Amino acid sequence: MSGHPELPSLDAMLAAAEPAEHADRAPLSRRQRSERQVFRAQDEWALVEVAVDDDGEVVEVAVNAALLEQATATDLAESVLQAARAAQQKARGRPAAPTR
Repeated sequence: MSGHPELPSLDAMLAAAEPAEHADRAPLSRRQRSERQVFRAQDEWALVEVAVDDDGEVVEVAVNAALLEQATATDLAESVLQAARAAQQKARGRPAAPTR
């Protein structure tokens, strides 16, 4: 190589990070998530399922692999939006709006 000192690996940098700080936050974060209610909804084709927390923040997206082979990128995008909106409306306590 050209005489430049070797940069530490990503693993070495992560190991050098303050592990105690991360360890202290992890249980609290898990506890806070477990106390939150989760709302799930699917799009009308059952291509996508989205889960949101009680603030409406998306926490999970699942795609039906069997149907994905037949879908276009546009289909997938519309399905994600439709499922996310329906889950967020459930979180707000309102019925889902009809789809077009």
